[in-house]
Amino acid sequence: MSTPTLWYYHKDNRGFGPLEEADIRGLLEHNEIEADTLVWRDGLSDWTEAQNTELSSFFSDAGSPQPPFSVMPQSRRKDTAPPAGGLKSIGEKRK
Repeated sequence: MSTPTLWYYHKDNRGFGPLEEADIRGLLEHNEIEADTLVWRDGLSDWTEAQNTELSSFFSDAGSPQPPFSVMPQSRRKDTAPPAGGLKSIGEKRK
C-alpha cells in the first residue's frame, strides 16, 4: 500500500496542511484555492504555483478549475413534479 501524497498550501499569509491529494483537489474544484496559489509537497524543491505542478490537470486553459458539472439555468428547467396520477412503472398505463 502506497503512502498518500500530502500537500500544503499558502493562502492569506497563512500556511495550511497537510492535506491528501483528494482534499486539495476539492479545494481547487470549489475555487477555495486558485491556479496561482503556492503549494508544496515532498519532492518539490520550493513552494510552487499549483498550476505548475501535477495539480494543473484540475485547471482549465483559462487557469481556473473545471466545474464538476454544469447547472441548467432556472429559466430552462421544466417542472419536475410527478404527474397527477403518481409515478408508474415503465409500460404501466395510467388510469
